Amino acid sequence: AFKNTPISEKESTCYYCTEVCGRVFGAISFKYDEDSFYIYNLSTNVDNRRQGYATQMLAYLENLGKASGKMVSCLSVDKKLLYLVDWYKSKGYIIYSSDDDYYAMIKYLK
Repeated sequence: AFKNTPISEKESTCYYCTEVCGRVFGAISFKYDEDSFYIYNLSTNVDNRRQGYATQMLAYLENLGKASGKMVSCLSVDKKLLYLVDWYKSKGYIIYSSDDDYYAMIKYLK
């Protein structure tokens, strides 16, 4: 079964390892404030990509945010990683600003 296990929380930054049947295959970390949260890392092991785990991890974070009263999910994506920008767009994120290297993306949680 899919499971996110908290491994640390320091100064509003949370770290989780993600497991399936007791095997760690990814990690997520995020920071939250009063009405939003910022995803710092959402990653899966190379051998576990393209199996839907990242989608489940993202949904877990968004549901956690909603349950905590957060209204916005935020993240940054390297402009060189267009496949990742497209993946987040397919999950409802929009680009709201950018600099030379990164897109800042947000999703309003309902």
